[in-house]
This record gives sequence, structure tokens and C-alpha cells, in this order.
Amino acid sequence: MRHLFTVLVALTLVLASACGGGGEKDVTGREIADEELALMVLPQSELGPEYADFQRDEDSGFQSNEDAVKDATDAEDEAKDIEQFGRVNGYEETYSSLDAMLEKAGVVSIGIELNLLEDAEGASDDLRDGVEDAKRQVGKTEESMVFESLEEFDPGKIGDEALGLVFRASITPDGEELTLYGTGVGFRRGRIVAAAYVTRLDDENAQEEAAALARKLDERVQAVLRGEVKAEPSPTAESTSTAESTSTSELTPGPGAGVSPSGVLKSFRFSSEMSVDTDGGFVLTTEGEFETPDRLRCAISGSLGGTAVGKDELVLVGDDAWMDTGEGFQATSADDPDVVDDLDLCPGSPRFWEDFDFIQNPSPFPGQPETVNGVAATRYSVGDAAEALGATGFLPSELKGMTINAFDVWVAEDGGWPVALNVDISADAEAASETFGLPLEDAGQQAKITMRVDITDIDSPDISVEPPVP
Repeated sequence: MRHLFTVLVALTLVLASACGGGGEKDVTGREIADEELALMVLPQSELGPEYADFQRDEDSGFQSNEDAVKDATDAEDEAKDIEQFGRVNGYEETYSSLDAMLEKAGVVSIGIELNLLEDAEGASDDLRDGVEDAKRQVGKTEESMVFESLEEFDPGKIGDEALGLVFRASITPDGEELTLYGTGVGFRRGRIVAAAYVTRLDDENAQEEAAALARKLDERVQAVLRGEVKAEPSPTAESTSTAESTSTSELTPGPGAGVSPSGVLKSFRFSSEMSVDTDGGFVLTTEGEFETPDRLRCAISGSLGGTAVGKDELVLVGDDAWMDTGEGFQATSADDPDVVDDLDLCPGSPRFWEDFDFIQNPSPFPGQPETVNGVAATRYSVGDAAEALGATGFLPSELKGMTINAFDVWVAEDGGWPVALNVDISADAEAASETFGLPLEDAGQQAKITMRVDITDIDSPDISVEPPVP
């Protein structure tokens, strides 16, 4: 399974003999490009206004055969199915609600999946095989989720064949048991197998909603195949590879353009320390200053087992940059890959904060007013909510095997920028190996990762960042 809720997709992709395609021409018989497959997915705006604020799952996007095998619960069986039924490619979009998870009610996840097979016969067989996979899930535990029951329902005529499924499962985040109610409709249109599914934290009937989404999905699939949908894929649809941008505008956003302090403040100092408690221990520290609109100094140093292992110092002024790796400053540019790598580690750069979009609207998280670094702020305990979400599979796959002990962020009351960050995470051997590149034998015990970030000396007039003297 690509994530825990993909189990629902597997449950929906099953056979029903309802109203076959008759003698109609198979509109999926021609070559179907990746771009068309992406266009077939319902944009978030067409899921319904109640889902406008849902967050797109990081695993959404194209799902190659390699991805399908890698993320499957039974990789060997998945590889066999792909070869036997002729899967070509796939695409998935899943959206989730933190509000629903915290309130323990309402729709917590909604999604669409498309799978392209080599021919209609293989697609139908794949649909038939899905029912057996679904039945085998009942009574089993998938990570922290126990699948308790599965029932079928008739969603009516959709595509060439379709069936609806309802499942109930239990999860136990932080020792508190919650019940998930999933409703999905899977159907086949020619050699495309598709599904629409809704997962709730209450037992309100979602059969009509899931069936309506599936019909709308089928209509869009056919419209794309007829050439009636020419627009670019929706902003939420991303291909498997995205070019990395390092433009000056990205490095220096204007006020309100993002969560980075550099988009709001005239000047500030910053510091951070990240430690990885493995054999020997690794510590990475940064410190520096930012001056609007585009001036930054950042010093980065690392130590292993208490012994220094390197130090970089970076000065950035607009598109110009200078780096000192121990032999004096050398002139370069802002798009130098080494410069970009250092900016990823510097809290004075917007690049450091790119994955902290939730700071723009942290209200779903538990919060309390606190003053930190001399700034009136609200402390949001992201870790409390993240631990609960992790039990349902919402967190990125990169966090598999990790336990979030603390994840607190302080957001300024005036301007909404991050004033401080405190993270404490434990990782098992496999997660430590994948995250930090450690051989499994060297990551045989849990690794503890801590991080602290502080923004200080806000709008201080004595901060001045100048190019280094030759």
C-alpha cells in the first residue's frame, strides 16, 4: 500500500458485472500519454466546496510500477499482478483534513486513483483480482490499523463495470482508539481502472457521495479522451520530476509571500542546532544575519563525536555569492548548487522554510500565547497532532519508523513568521539508515534527532551584511 488509506483504494478496485459496455467502441484503446492521465484526475475544486481547505497528500502524483511495488504491503504479489495484468502507469490524488482528525469527526480523507492497463481484458482481470485482495485485508492489521469489516453496495451504472465497498477499521493513536469508516467506488472504463473514496471518523453514510464522485471522474476521463479537456493539469497535479528553481525572487520573497522571516522583517539574526544521537553523535550548527531585501550571511559547521568535520561560510547579496570552505572566500552566484545546498540549512533563507507551509494557517494545532526571543508569539504543539496523524498514514512516508516526541513552533502574533522551532524525534534503525545514509549495522539502535531554531535581534539597526573584502 502506498499509505494506509491506499488500502481503501485496493478495497474499491473490485469486480461488479453491472451494465457492461455493450457494443460501444473502447475509447481507451489508443495511446494515452502521461499528461492525459494527469488531466483525468478531478481537480480539488471539483471534489466539492467542503474540501477546498483539505491538504494534498505528499505521495500524490504519478505512481510508476516501481512505486507500486515499493509501496505495496506484499511487494512480491504486487509485482506478479503488474506483470500478469499489464499495468502501465497510475496516478493518485489524496487530500486530508487536520481539523477532522483533531475534532475526531467528519471526512478525514478524500481521494481519486487511476490505473492504466495494457488492454481492457487485463483491466477487468485486475478489477477481479482486487476483490480477493480486499477480502484478505479483513481481520488483518496494517501498521496501526485493524480492518474489522467489509461490505459491498451497488453504486449504479458507472463505466463498464463498477462496485461500491464500505469498510470499518480501528486505529489507536496515543492509546486512544478511533474508528475509520471508508466508502469507495471502483470502476473500469476500457483499460482504465479508477476509484473515488471517502474516509470519515463517523459512521455517516457516504455511499451517494462516493458514487457521485466516481460518476464525475468517469465523465472527466471520457472528456479527456475525446480531447475536450485541453487545460494544463490542475495546480495540485505534479509529475514525478520537478525542475528546481533558484531564482532571486524565490530567495527573497516580499512581505506576506511565505512563512520565512525574511519575507516580513527588515533584518534579524538566526541560529540553529541539529543533533543526531547515533554512535559518535553528529551536530550541525548555523548562525548568521539577514538584511532586507536580499543580503544574507550564514556560517555552517559540523562535528562528529566532538571533532570538527567542516565549516562553510556563505555571503549572499542579490544574485552574487561568496563561499569560504576553509581556503578563503571565492566568488560565485546564487544559483551555484553548493550555495543552494547551504541555503537549505540556513533559517535566514526562504529555502529553509519551504516545507513549513502549515505556519500560514496553524490554527488547527493546539496553541497557547508565549513570549520567546523577546517576541509575543503563539506556541503551536504540532507534534501532538502529527503523532495522531501518523497513526492514520497522513504523514509523509519519510517519517515512517519515526516517533515525534516534540514538534513545537512559535509564530509571531504580528506578522505570522516563525520565531523559534523545537523538534525532538526518535527513529528506528531502518528510518535512521534511510534518512541519514547510515548502514543498518551502524544504525542498530534508535537514533534521536533534535533541532532548535531561533530568530533574534528583530529589525536591529546594527545588522549589516556586506560582500567580503578580497
